[in-house]
Amino acid sequence: DMHTHSDCSDGITPPNMIIKHLKKNNFKTALTDHNTAQGVLSVYKEKDAKNHVIPGIEVNSADGPHILAYFYDPKELGEYSQKYVSAWKNYNPNVKINKGALQIVEELKKYNCIISLAHPYGFAWTNLDWAIKHNKEIKKLPRMVDAIEVINGCLLEDRNKKAADLCNNLSMPFTAGSDGHIIAEFGGTFTCSQADDIG
Repeated sequence: DMHTHSDCSDGITPPNMIIKHLKKNNFKTALTDHNTAQGVLSVYKEKDAKNHVIPGIEVNSADGPHILAYFYDPKELGEYSQKYVSAWKNYNPNVKINKGALQIVEELKKYNCIISLAHPYGFAWTNLDWAIKHNKEIKKLPRMVDAIEVINGCLLEDRNKKAADLCNNLSMPFTAGSDGHIIAEFGGTFTCSQADDIG
């Protein structure tokens, strides 16, 4: 499951309960709290965290799109969050930061991470069509990222299909995630891949 949230952003489950749940069920997730690495850094104090949690973040841009980033090293994620996200948060830390999506992606490219465009046809201002109407430069965004989230567990089928069509038209890799905000939603949507190990 490549898209989940703890109570360090707008989820309701504390990170220590998430790691217990993942260990018990032999399951792996990308913990992608909004605009913070706090949940990931907390989880990575636990033994075997790397076998169950991919260090991630969901950065909410000022011009609409949400950007998912998956890091190989939680310390690098923490550094990125501190250097490029923390000081740009608004009154509500879970909503958009004071940076545009293109700038967020350019800053993420300085790190060893995989960047995915989250729910490109989500609701309101997170919708790519809405964002492009308000800023033509956003048209560049899908080609700047490494992957596109084509299945989001919180969206209706037609919106996910539109994301899949975008991904196919651009011949890009894709991700899928529950966008779970409660632990019962984790794993409701998942991504499969061929690999030699769990990492």
